[in-house]
Amino acid sequence: MREIATLQIGAYANFVGAHFWNFQDELLGLAADHEADPVFQRSGLDMDVLYRTGETRQGVATYTPRLVAIDLRGSLGAVRSSGSLYDEGQGVLHGTQLHTWTGPVSLHKEEPPEKSEFLKRLEAEEAGQQSNATDETIVQGLDERVQSWTDYSKVQLHPRSVYEIEGVWNTVTPFDSFCHGKGLFTQSFRLEEFQERFRFVVEECDHLQGVQALVDDSGGFSGVASDILTNFEDEYGGIPFMLFTVRPPEEEPRPVVRSLHDAFSFASLSSIGDIVVPLGLPQLSRSAFARHLTIDDAKVFQTSAVYAGALHNATLPFRMLASSTQAGGCDMGVLVKGLTYATRNVANLSAALPSDGITRGLDLSALTPEVALASSQDYAAESYVIQGARLAGSKGLATVTDVMKSINYEKQKFSSHVACSPCPLPVPLPFPSIFRSSVGRYGDIILETSPSSATGRGALDVFSVPVATSLRTDKGIEPYLRRRLSDIEQLGLKRQSPVLQGWDLAREDVEELREVLANTLARYADETEFDSS
Repeated sequence: MREIATLQIGAYANFVGAHFWNFQDELLGLAADHEADPVFQRSGLDMDVLYRTGETRQGVATYTPRLVAIDLRGSLGAVRSSGSLYDEGQGVLHGTQLHTWTGPVSLHKEEPPEKSEFLKRLEAEEAGQQSNATDETIVQGLDERVQSWTDYSKVQLHPRSVYEIEGVWNTVTPFDSFCHGKGLFTQSFRLEEFQERFRFVVEECDHLQGVQALVDDSGGFSGVASDILTNFEDEYGGIPFMLFTVRPPEEEPRPVVRSLHDAFSFASLSSIGDIVVPLGLPQLSRSAFARHLTIDDAKVFQTSAVYAGALHNATLPFRMLASSTQAGGCDMGVLVKGLTYATRNVANLSAALPSDGITRGLDLSALTPEVALASSQDYAAESYVIQGARLAGSKGLATVTDVMKSINYEKQKFSSHVACSPCPLPVPLPFPSIFRSSVGRYGDIILETSPSSATGRGALDVFSVPVATSLRTDKGIEPYLRRRLSDIEQLGLKRQSPVLQGWDLAREDVEELREVLANTLARYADETEFDSS
């Protein structure tokens, strides 16, 4: 067994992560349900890759994600950071240490948040009681009001999994730019607490195949991640590392401060992971990706579900068992090596959710912003993953042979990895109602006989969906890289924006980040076209 450790850093990363773990939990439940569709009972997925076994002090067996998640104080809603699985109270196993504070004190008070109806039902079921909340009531409540990612998370976490940053409070402490997080974890007590939690995860592994990290790069958490992952690289260098940066939709045009933040954030993170995948369309609801979805960009509960579904699919090969019904399972290191051609380490992700069919690329749309269509003359490396594909005009699932026959790579300069699984993506009860009426019970696209309803369909109407993703390193990422390099050069160096003074960044720091971006871009550009010096 080859384990994977997961890091989630930041609010939106945890929103995405909560959906991701809900998918895993749903798969575990369906696999054990003898009345469920047999395709889930024969999923061919090794969930031990992502989960750890343990037991409480009372000897009760536990099965929890191999995860460390970082967020701000007060960001967990009505849930304790230590969770309820071990029911030992916060701080018994690994509480936050107390530190003497001699500075000024300000008091902020608010009423404790009320638990969502979904959480109330989970607690009732754990206690062997009946819940009065109907599925419809729960779905409506989540669609209308989600304040925290814990409101819809149905996965039990280990007490050491969630770390709230001491002294930085949600909605109270300014935390919307790179500088607000940079330096927080250079303070030894915070870094040591994080490292202790992560060592707990890693040291239990027999053969760690890699680390997957989700980082919210829309605000101060990009600075936090930069500090943490730089130190992480010193201790765990050599272990395959995939970094997905995620952010919620935001309106264009961006002010200067946001442009500089994006440039500094990406430049600081881009040199850390073996593969870095930026995710987050400015207007997800209006993108080509959302043609079968009805999404409110202002609701992070909805937008984060989309990215979670794509990430579940793209990382599927790492937990696929060898089977005659599926193909393409591989270790993270194998996939990373195949994608990082010529030291290119920034990839773009395209996806279809639900997927229309089994032909590669016909229905995929970018989830990475500012991606251009790469020239057929450029070398490209791709990992293509499809799950739950159905044959056109048929209710039957496509076989491995069907999928492989439908894929035809004509480019000579192309390196590819293909993985396919008959097991579709399950739609659990906490999933938001974002499917259009054209999406059928099993994710099939049906012909609409009447105008599409403004109300989306969710877990009560859609049981599962086929998903396809393409993870590529090619020149399509150039516009994304060029924009960030230009922002550093024009706003940070040429104009010397006063924003930088407030961020306590010296010109040498800006020039160093500029060089990082220039070198990254040079790996994608023709030598005659771009000079990194």
